[in-house]
Amino acid sequence: MTDEEYRKKIHPELDTRSWPLTITTAVLFILVLVGIVASWRYLGHDLYIIGSVIVPASITAFLLLVATINGRKHVIKEFYAGILELIFWWRP
Repeated sequence: MTDEEYRKKIHPELDTRSWPLTITTAVLFILVLVGIVASWRYLGHDLYIIGSVIVPASITAFLLLVATINGRKHVIKEFYAGILELIFWWRP
């Protein structure tokens, strides 16, 4: 028995896709992309805006995309926990 088969046997709930969380994460991904485009168009694209808005939003969008593609409940919950931890760094 390989490690993957053993993991599926012991923890079958880790391999199932959570469709409500996947759809929610996909919608959030689209909203972040719209926010990136809107900030680029309407706020301008000087170095301050790029560094303070576009780069963190791009990282968040990338992680949302990865969580959406993966779709497993524990991965998405870990992503949301990570984003909540990052809010501490984004406070003024």
